[in-house]
Amino acid sequence: MIRYLNKKIKIIKFFPFIILIFFLLSCKSKETKEVVKPPPMPEIKYQPVDYLFILDNSGSIPHGEPRIFAKEAIKAFVELCDINDKISIIIFDENARLIANRVIRNQTDRDLIEQAIEQRITFRGRYTDISTPFLYLIQHRKSIFRGKGYSPVIIFISDGKLEPKSPKSVRGAYNSLINAITTNLFNIPFYTIGLGNKAIYENFLPEINGFSLLRDKMAIATGGEFYHIKTVDNLIETSFKILRITKGVSETEERHVFWIDESTERISTLLIKKTPNQQICRTEDIFITDPNGRIITYINYNSYHQKSTYIRWQKSRFYDLIVIEKPFIGVWKIGLRGDKNPEIVSMLKTRIHLRYKVKKEYWNKEKKIVLAWLYDDRINGLSKMKCKIKAKWNKIGSSSYSMYISSLKKAENNIYLTQINTNIPGKYFIQFIAENKKKYFYRITEPYTFKIKESFFSFLFPQKIIDKWTFGFNGIEFKAILNMENKNYPHFQEIPQVTIYLEKIDEEGNSYSLPPINLAKNIQGGKIIYTAKFKKIDLGNYIGYFKIKGFLNTGENIVIDSEDFSFRVRRPIYEWIILGLILFFVLTLITWLSRPHLSGNLQIISPYKRFINLKNHSGIKKSFKGDYLIFGKRGEELRELNNISFTISAKWWRKKIIEVNTGQIELKPSRKTPILLSEGNKYTLSFNDIINFKDNGKAYQIKVLV
Repeated sequence: MIRYLNKKIKIIKFFPFIILIFFLLSCKSKETKEVVKPPPMPEIKYQPVDYLFILDNSGSIPHGEPRIFAKEAIKAFVELCDINDKISIIIFDENARLIANRVIRNQTDRDLIEQAIEQRITFRGRYTDISTPFLYLIQHRKSIFRGKGYSPVIIFISDGKLEPKSPKSVRGAYNSLINAITTNLFNIPFYTIGLGNKAIYENFLPEINGFSLLRDKMAIATGGEFYHIKTVDNLIETSFKILRITKGVSETEERHVFWIDESTERISTLLIKKTPNQQICRTEDIFITDPNGRIITYINYNSYHQKSTYIRWQKSRFYDLIVIEKPFIGVWKIGLRGDKNPEIVSMLKTRIHLRYKVKKEYWNKEKKIVLAWLYDDRINGLSKMKCKIKAKWNKIGSSSYSMYISSLKKAENNIYLTQINTNIPGKYFIQFIAENKKKYFYRITEPYTFKIKESFFSFLFPQKIIDKWTFGFNGIEFKAILNMENKNYPHFQEIPQVTIYLEKIDEEGNSYSLPPINLAKNIQGGKIIYTAKFKKIDLGNYIGYFKIKGFLNTGENIVIDSEDFSFRVRRPIYEWIILGLILFFVLTLITWLSRPHLSGNLQIISPYKRFINLKNHSGIKKSFKGDYLIFGKRGEELRELNNISFTISAKWWRKKIIEVNTGQIELKPSRKTPILLSEGNKYTLSFNDIINFKDNGKAYQIKVLV
């Protein structure tokens, strides 16, 4: 029993320290799990395309084989279009003529379009009035483009030099052209192909030439792309690039290597044998290798039978068209004898497509999110194909060795996303890659160019760690600045609104949106200063961003999101220490006040008579274990003793213990046999117990009273 009490006393003694340690350890917050929030679902379905070729029929293309090759390039484009696509062709010189306008439903439609290309395109026109095809298109738009449910695309091929027939002036033709594009055709993407290396740079007006017309006034103004090719040798490859972009078709890993997964229906390749300037190979040099290693050539392709795979091989003067229908799963290759690298442009007809969404322009201080997803047109929805998607991006003109690679993270709605982490203004390109080697799944997009420009705004983000004192917390300050003197500042109808959006993240990674807060505005000189202060905010982890919203004078709605910021609101470690010390002091005080106190009396019977009041004795020593009184030498009672010394201590439940320090004493408990206690022995005293000992020849007898 005595040992049990001693252990309990030790625990009570260190109880305040145990509580303090537990208190401080509880201050450490758990790390939150990373959350990938689902972005808005982008438009994911590609529609049949209405292609309109607008072709310069003047002498921009040299005589001979270059002109034949140019027509063959357009024919090859027609061959690889899908069923239900539409091909229209307008040729122009001093005026414009529609030479083809047909929906592709079968091979006969392709043949009729190619026949018109061969017979009607002559490249003999004397003038280049670029305004005429656009005026013609405005008048006949409904018969050329089918409207809702179909995607219109204009492919414009010319050197861009405007030369109308007299009496029409160049300025008049140019104004008609620009007016047609900006008022009637601005919502149709122009893919312009600039030919040559001389006329395209000749100014037809003091401030403009063919290059700037095709690139700036047509392609960039309508959201299309501009391609400059110095010779027609590159016309086929450029046309195919446009076809892949507008159909959303992925490129292959290597031009002559094809990863075929279960969703692939067709391999279409155009293997170029000859250009106007070079003989590359012959049909006899070309061979196909299937996933089983079997070699297929033009001689034996008709006898190839493997599962449901069918091969069509079409020879022509400049290229061979090879179409492999329903290729089985695995790696297919097309090569040339002698280990030469084939000149190939190719397309894979698949049912799972890699799509992406990237803005044309970003501000350098805004959130630059890019999206990618896999679309399965068999289910008209997102594919559940498991794969890794990454984005390769870099500033145009930078070394290829400094290519940035960002892994995209999958959100809850199966859209993949990542952020372009750079604030350096300039022109960039980005390319997306999706891969699952076990499934022979590989998709890579065409490089896409975008621009990062200098921002007219800046933000003051909170610190990563914010200490919230119980008393004296001043709140969290947020600040945004719009510089109206910045060259890129757009003209708003009225001062735009800046709003803060915050979300609290719990320890499991779940997010909870807080009500948005509009910042107060204040114009100071040429700047608009927005401020807000949060004084009432709970402890925890937060993420947030600023949103700028306003309407331009043009009526355009502008919405800009800042880069995400995060912070944690916590109790300061010093406050925890102070609170811990206060708690420690309180617990210590409670422990001290509730310690065992001595009580009762002792009666000295001999050698003299005297009462000793234990409760109020002035010599009592105080301790967390309990108060005690020392008898004998160096004690506060019976100091005349020389050889005997003992201590009486208070314990819990109003008990008293006697412990012999030196000498021997006899303890005679009431109704029990006397006990001899030596140095170090302890015993619990009870009412009427008698303490006997001798010292200096005197016999002492002390009785324990209540």
